[in-house]
Amino acid sequence: QRHRATLLAGLLVACAAPAAAQPADASAAATGVVSYPASFYAPGQPSSAREMIERTPGFVLDRGQGVRGFAGGGGNVLIDAPDAIMRAFAHATASSGIAVGPANIDDILLTHLHGDHANGLEAFGFMRWLEWRRTGRALPRLHTTSQVAERIWQRLAPAMDQGGTASLGDYYELRVLPKSSAASIAGLQVEHRMGRHTVPTCGFRISDGTRTLGWSGDTTWDPGHVEWLQTADFVVHETSPAPAHTPVEYLNALPAELRARMALIHMGDDFDPASTPIRLLRDGELLRI
Repeated sequence: QRHRATLLAGLLVACAAPAAAQPADASAAATGVVSYPASFYAPGQPSSAREMIERTPGFVLDRGQGVRGFAGGGGNVLIDAPDAIMRAFAHATASSGIAVGPANIDDILLTHLHGDHANGLEAFGFMRWLEWRRTGRALPRLHTTSQVAERIWQRLAPAMDQGGTASLGDYYELRVLPKSSAASIAGLQVEHRMGRHTVPTCGFRISDGTRTLGWSGDTTWDPGHVEWLQTADFVVHETSPAPAHTPVEYLNALPAELRARMALIHMGDDFDPASTPIRLLRDGELLRI
């Protein structure tokens, strides 16, 4: 359960302009974020992210072309690819009522190469490679930092090089994130900042030009990273024990205004929800920002 929330948040979080929908509760009024459970969409039986977005009250992202959210504007974006990714996709589909998987994801943002964030690239890559062989469909785009890009095939090759005949380019179109400017990905502007971890890692600010999502990635406590992230409208921050991660006590000490527009991921199974006033991101949860 620990890392599945990372997958679902990366896939199902959509940035949208403020709208007229009324907040579901006092927390929504304070944070500007409304959560819609799977039961909200069940009567309409949506079969795609596009249909789900169209059923979300007030969810309108106008770029002058009548497009809405990730699905209409440029596709779904996945942040990281954890272990047992196909099972996680199945769980996401069952929990949210939205069909998600390799067939409808063309862009992946990869923070770093630890297994709980990168092991799923093997299964995802093989699924899309097989589809390319059958249909000629373009390969998915894998966006990451130069530090990760330099070592990613070394990490994947033992399981994917097909006896030395295949390379990373047979599975993914690798795109290195620019160091000092934003990358345009699926109609969104994506900035990154390096975090502090046991291997090179980064966080993201993802914007549609109106609203911005901050994503910490795995990092130990880094006040500069939090300062960079807090310019976003909503922040998803990891928490786990030091020294490789950010202890929740540091996040609890942040200003109340920032905590109110923050959610936590990467908690261990023994994490005590009562130990923090910050909301915990749930499996299958959809955030409207």
